[in-house]
Amino acid sequence: MVRTNSLVVAVGVLLAAIPSAHARAAEDDFATRFKQANLNIQAEPAHEFVHGPFSKDFYQQYPAWLSECMKETTGSEVAPFDIVIKLAANGQAETVMARPQTAMSSCFVKLVKARKFPAPPSAHFWLPLAIKFTK
Repeated sequence: MVRTNSLVVAVGVLLAAIPSAHARAAEDDFATRFKQANLNIQAEPAHEFVHGPFSKDFYQQYPAWLSECMKETTGSEVAPFDIVIKLAANGQAETVMARPQTAMSSCFVKLVKARKFPAPPSAHFWLPLAIKFTK
């Protein structure tokens, strides 16, 4: 009986460690992608795309997204967050990740992911955004 209890405890500890290891891997993946995307957009034609067609399109949508997310989250979690976006060759947002994960950042992820942006310079194009709010 003692063996069974210690085995149950060992399995429980192991299972409890899995989500935290997964969470750390997700955080590491986000940090790596955000850093790499920042480096990638320094060179042309990526720099021109991000600061031209993409920014124009994104920031045209931004006020409506902000308004929608404020309604959905009751504005309780209005804090800065970072987003990294992977665009397909046609501009469709394929992957969107945000950190920290809050109700506000989750709302933005949902809205950005549904959006088709101008076509990027290449397929599988990653770009970073820092979302900040002013009062």
